[in-house]
Amino acid sequence: LSPLLVSTPSALNFLAVAGAITAAFGSLVMLTQTSVKRALAYSTIAQMGFMLLQCGLGAFSLAALHLVAHSLYKAYAFLSSGSTVGTIKRLESTPQATTPTKALWGIAPASLLLICILSLGFGLPVNEKPGFLVLGMVLSMAITQLLWGQLRTGVTAGKTATAAVFAVTFSSIYLGLALVFEILLAGIVPMGTSAGPGLQLMIGGSLLILFTVSISLQEGGRGPVPARLRQALYVHSLNGFYLNTLANRLCRSLGLAR
Repeated sequence: LSPLLVSTPSALNFLAVAGAITAAFGSLVMLTQTSVKRALAYSTIAQMGFMLLQCGLGAFSLAALHLVAHSLYKAYAFLSSGSTVGTIKRLESTPQATTPTKALWGIAPASLLLICILSLGFGLPVNEKPGFLVLGMVLSMAITQLLWGQLRTGVTAGKTATAAVFAVTFSSIYLGLALVFEILLAGIVPMGTSAGPGLQLMIGGSLLILFTVSISLQEGGRGPVPARLRQALYVHSLNGFYLNTLANRLCRSLGLAR
């Protein structure tokens, strides 16, 4: 459907917005679930929304890469779900020397700068490739989260060097695969179609707010979001923002269910 979508810019814009909302919804609800199965299900919803966002931004080759990578990751996540309880207990028993908020303001700018430099080296400048303005920002957020996981117990010269090597390796692999998929899918999916900078900035800013809120939820009582707002958000997110209840009521009102 990509050739048909690119001929209607409004359809691409709608797809990008719908995908961003779906990704935000799945990500927030996933963080509050106590059931591993429900958490994995909402994680899949978030990833599917992100793929729709990529398509809406015109990055069809990146969406194909995400589909393949997510299938491998999700298979591993299901197979390793039995050890999740032990992993969480080990993390909770490990004292934190730094907080996610410090990681957000300290590591995120460095990660974004790294993505820009490496993307230029791979011939994928963020200001020219479809959707790369938003997708580069999302990649930077992912690296920030991963690096905080490595530096959460303390920042030393050895850990910093290891984290830097990890960030460069991870980013290089992703950008290299993005280039490979772009070459493989050349002539199959449309290239060079991108959402306007205004829409990209709006989506990127919204995702940055989502990232800050998710960091606050993970940080407990020390996040940038006020405690009462965080508690209310946690309760609503735990219940999936009641979308299932609203859908059931709509089906009953239309006579589609008892």
